[in-house]
Amino acid sequence: MKKKEGSNLKLIVDPNEAVTLEIIKSIKLVDKVSYSLNGGDTPGDLPKSQPCTFGIDATSDLAVTVFFAENDGASFTIQVKGSNGGDVATFSDTQATDEAFQTVGYTLFLGA
Repeated sequence: MKKKEGSNLKLIVDPNEAVTLEIIKSIKLVDKVSYSLNGGDTPGDLPKSQPCTFGIDATSDLAVTVFFAENDGASFTIQVKGSNGGDVATFSDTQATDEAFQTVGYTLFLGA
């Protein structure tokens, strides 16, 4: 996996490469993370402690939604790795006051 144009949210994935996302830091998050590939129901909801691994067969959009347990003070870091090695992408954010959830959008480009 490689970062496209240095972005942690635009990633180039090799054909047949598995992508793994993991919440590596969380403060005041509920124990559910929702993953939606191309607007669908999969990979679905998982406990935040469980990494999410999947493959793609075409350029895809992935939405990762974390849910905050309180009205402020929450933060998180997501780490993305490819099974073939290469770059490791991380994205961190903090909760805005009264924000209930945060959705992070990734674009996964199928490379050669």
